[in-house]
Amino acid sequence: MLTFLAGAAVATSLAFGQSRPLFEAAWRAYDVGDFPTFAPVAADYGDLDGDGDLDAVVAREYWWSPGISVLLNRGDGSFEQEVLYNVSQQMDLGDVAVRDFDLDGDLDALATVTGQSGSNSQVALWRNNGDGSFSSAQLFPAGPGPTGMTTADFNGDGFVDVLVANSGSNSTVALLLHNGQSGAQAGFLAPQRTTVGTNCNRVAAADLDGDGDVDAVVGRATITGGPDGINVLINDGTGSFSLGQSFTSVPGASRNSFAVVLADINGDGSPDLVSGGATGVGQVAIRLNNSGTFGNPTVYSLTEWSFTPWDIVVADFTQDGWLDIAAVTPSGRFIDGFNLLVNNGAGGYGAAIYRHSAKWPYSGDARDIDADGDLDLILVANDSSVLAVHENRGGQFPSLPSYFETDTLARVHLADLDRDGDLDVVAAGASGGRILRNQGSGSFTTQTFATPWTVTDMQLGDMNGDGAVDIVLRYYDFAVLLNDGSGGFGAPVVTRTGSSRPGEVGLFDLDSDGDLDVVATDPGPLSRVYLFRNLGNGTSFASEGYIADADGIPFGVDGADVDEDGDVDLMFSNALGMALYYGNNDFTFSPPEPTGIQGYPFRFGDVNGDGHTDIVYQQPQESFGTVFVGTMLGFGDGGFDRPIITAGPNGREGSFRITSDLDVYDVDLDGVQDVILTNNAPNDLSVFLGMGDGSLLAQDRYGAAYAASSSAFGDLNGDGLTDAAVVTRDGVVLLYGVQTSSIVTPTQFTVTRGAQTSGGLTDLFFSDDSYLNVEARRPTEVAAASVEIEVEGVSPTENPSTLKFVLEAGQSGTPVLQRIEL
Repeated sequence: MLTFLAGAAVATSLAFGQSRPLFEAAWRAYDVGDFPTFAPVAADYGDLDGDGDLDAVVAREYWWSPGISVLLNRGDGSFEQEVLYNVSQQMDLGDVAVRDFDLDGDLDALATVTGQSGSNSQVALWRNNGDGSFSSAQLFPAGPGPTGMTTADFNGDGFVDVLVANSGSNSTVALLLHNGQSGAQAGFLAPQRTTVGTNCNRVAAADLDGDGDVDAVVGRATITGGPDGINVLINDGTGSFSLGQSFTSVPGASRNSFAVVLADINGDGSPDLVSGGATGVGQVAIRLNNSGTFGNPTVYSLTEWSFTPWDIVVADFTQDGWLDIAAVTPSGRFIDGFNLLVNNGAGGYGAAIYRHSAKWPYSGDARDIDADGDLDLILVANDSSVLAVHENRGGQFPSLPSYFETDTLARVHLADLDRDGDLDVVAAGASGGRILRNQGSGSFTTQTFATPWTVTDMQLGDMNGDGAVDIVLRYYDFAVLLNDGSGGFGAPVVTRTGSSRPGEVGLFDLDSDGDLDVVATDPGPLSRVYLFRNLGNGTSFASEGYIADADGIPFGVDGADVDEDGDVDLMFSNALGMALYYGNNDFTFSPPEPTGIQGYPFRFGDVNGDGHTDIVYQQPQESFGTVFVGTMLGFGDGGFDRPIITAGPNGREGSFRITSDLDVYDVDLDGVQDVILTNNAPNDLSVFLGMGDGSLLAQDRYGAAYAASSSAFGDLNGDGLTDAAVVTRDGVVLLYGVQTSSIVTPTQFTVTRGAQTSGGLTDLFFSDDSYLNVEARRPTEVAAASVEIEVEGVSPTENPSTLKFVLEAGQSGTPVLQRIEL
């Protein structure tokens, strides 16, 4: 009988995740809001709290709970959990700028308030309190539907003004002159509007004609057909503008090509115009400035299938003294990311290089987020609700190692197929079976194997007891491919199931005879779970009937000795939630014991290390919103504690799944199981480090590639770290583990950031710059010479104090950090 401890679920919302990267990913993603405080559109960066690194302010536009999110930099290029500053419902934001508007020495935040369908007409100013926190927003009028904006001293009085592109009915730009006051009295005068043209969306500013005042360029997107427009605005020196040149963003461009940037492309000292558009494929046009007049465009096409750029970032990514171009190209499909055009040193550009990012990137910026001397690229991904930080690595944004790029695959696993001591990669799907044979150092040779049909699931196991790992495939039926002992596989041997729809497969010893039997789910109209007894040779099976699921379609399967009576119990998920079937060791099972919890996918594990089987699951996800992960600790008698809930990724993904797979694995090799989500629409992995008590740290996200669907984990290159193999629509991509901290004998270090958690447990590690870093997480083994380490630093109350790290001997002989005393 299943006992479930009644009571509300325990929600966890830990303030810190893992700042040290676990994987060398294509990008790292940082959450901007949990539903409904999500859907970012723009960001700006500056040192908000005076600690010398770049923090982020992000504008969000989802109507239910719009506002700004403030993400403070931890000092290593990663961000802390956001702090929200919301405005009223339907006050959707359009753009944001970080400047010292009130002249008090710290950076404030200003955002355009576009409103639902351009219904608002204001900008909102949040004043910095001096420590990176902000006061409530103060509103100033701007014009109907304010969207993009830029800041500069437009009238030469020494104060920062704001030029706003209004996308509403009047089709204007509005100049908000600073009132010249400081502190709480600082603000903006009534807007001076200039009529430009339909749907003003973006604006950029620079001295175009060399007369010493700041001019502007407006990017427009026409509402009903026709070419998109760019308008030049010439400043008379007082902030009054007259219309100058106008032209299409790219010759023949269609709607939404409104991106405009002013930058000195050819190095002659004058700002040139870079704009974006599409005439079937995304394009970038460059118009050189000749004494204040822009010449004919030079057009560069982006990679095949790239959509219209929504933003353009111009910066010297390669550090050669010439400006490169990153065109941000959203689509909501397989080409969300950016195209990089590298300057050839003469003002021209080579062929575009495409890189994936999170789903639907609206805007981008180039900043040295990690303070390593080169410019990183940060994209604001609207549908995935993240900041995606693409680290500049020597002037490049390298893609991940990938294999079988043109194949459609569904599942991936790691195992030592050829018994040479290293892990190989096995993947299967609609394109058949694929193997990466590991050559011992993370280099691979490729191999294929036959599949009878489109594979929907795959498991690995020793089906015939010869010590070699075999392959079991699931489709309408299931098939076994026996390993010849050296990693070669014979033809698939098919066993008919009678399924009404392809499902999933599990391998468990259901009768304690020493070999693996097969469990196959049927999520079709028959709603059954088929049971097959292994007759010992791995390819011959006897049907043991099926479990009829009267409560709806069975999804997922896992098995473990949940009640610790010596035989395998099974769990499935159906319309009523996850249900346990207790095994009798003879292919018969108890009636289902419902948990009362909806969850899929799910896995068994031991997340608190007590030897009892626990349940880890993902709550059902809507087409948009927040994904939640639950852990239910097992009592060892078949019962479970109430779930502990942790927030995961967000998104509004339409027909895409936000998350498609869940794994339980000790990623950081600390002896505690962690939880990993493979996120389909956001194109990344979410890693939740386990605390050892069943609770999880806030997720850390690692970019992979388009439509990630399945992952597997292990050491692929023999460096002792956890690597990941991820199935995506670009084939199998590999994320290698990263070692960023060095264990040293602590004496006296500087605490760069302190954190006190419930119970006082923190993690102590040493970064490459020899600074002691403190993170809120579970006790972790640390090499140390003494039991107590005193470190001068800053306490959580921001008063100078001595922190005493109290350690006790661990099982391996090295001290284990137990608590911090102030």
